[in-house]
Amino acid sequence: EGWQEYYQVRFGIRPQLSIQLPIIPLGVDCARYERGATWEQRRTTLRQRLGIVKEDVVILFFGRLSFHGKAHPVPQCRAVERVAGRVRQTLHLVHVGRFYDAATERAYTEAARGFCANARVHFVDGADSLACDQAWAAADIFLSLSDNIQESFGLTVIEAMAAGLPVVVSDWDGYRDTVVSGETGYRIRTVTPSPGNTLELGRRFHLGQLDYEGYIGHAAMVTAVDVEACAAALQRLIDDVGLRQRLGELARRRAVEHYDWKLIVQTYQALWTHLAERRAIDSEVAPKRPDRPAHPAFPDPFTYFRHHATAALDPDWSISVADLDVAGELNLLYQHKIATLGDAIVLSRPQCESLLLRCRDFKVSVADVIAEYAQEIEPKIRNTLVWLMKMGLLTIG
Repeated sequence: EGWQEYYQVRFGIRPQLSIQLPIIPLGVDCARYERGATWEQRRTTLRQRLGIVKEDVVILFFGRLSFHGKAHPVPQCRAVERVAGRVRQTLHLVHVGRFYDAATERAYTEAARGFCANARVHFVDGADSLACDQAWAAADIFLSLSDNIQESFGLTVIEAMAAGLPVVVSDWDGYRDTVVSGETGYRIRTVTPSPGNTLELGRRFHLGQLDYEGYIGHAAMVTAVDVEACAAALQRLIDDVGLRQRLGELARRRAVEHYDWKLIVQTYQALWTHLAERRAIDSEVAPKRPDRPAHPAFPDPFTYFRHHATAALDPDWSISVADLDVAGELNLLYQHKIATLGDAIVLSRPQCESLLLRCRDFKVSVADVIAEYAQEIEPKIRNTLVWLMKMGLLTIG
């Protein structure tokens, strides 16, 4: 829509796009999260490791530990801290993931101390696959207050649902499709500035004053999640074990019925079949032309810069090669990488030798040489002739 408006304003033409965007969600292997003896063992192992007793409540965040690129920790800490002052159980906020860098790790640990004094905060290395599996079993509630514009889906929410956990998530983009508020968990209200108030971010990103990480990080800082509403949702689940269990069971059922890979793959297969049928009967919208680039931003450089040189290679020009040791000259050339930089767009070394011998022994033109090769490698012939001229092995003119 933005590009359509851009072209409309500047050129008076509003292009109509026929692009179709079918939406297929990511999936999970729900069987991995089935409860049983192994599941209970995992639950006990991690809780004991972190000093969590049976009566304590574990609130789990699972994902990238990046406040500028995933979910800011302060709203989560504040929400858990508020609940910790209202309930009798000890609360544990467990983060499972990898830190963006050492500075981010320090920021998270400092935020935990500063904003979550009455609940215990833990960090589990997301590279430890065993601990990751144990975390799903050890948790009682899943929490993800994503506030980032690059968050398009949120796979860990589906994993949490498959693990039978009630989920408390921000009402944000893909989470709206996956979480049924009041049934599989709760979606928490989010607020951003209205369009037009953060044009400065786009301007600074365009000028290079902000890199991509800075751009999305600045946008996240003005994306609010309702901390009090989050605290209220967490408290409902902490106070009512039956509600927690019921929503967890419904979450598990939704994951199995909508997001198991067995179902998602069938959706892909149906799309592939449909596309194959369309290709068989539809005409190509934008067929590739052999003399044009696939994308205008990546052209043949001598299309855009064809006026730089005195002349372009002419088929009528004659080729002459001095009486030289062709094999020896090529051997010398190929000993120096600096001389063979363009090998991807020229003939192979044996082909170059054959071409030079042909041009040395007979008077030929550019067109004569091209005619001796298959049409599909004609561009390489032209490139090779110019390259050999550049390296002083032949003269064309």
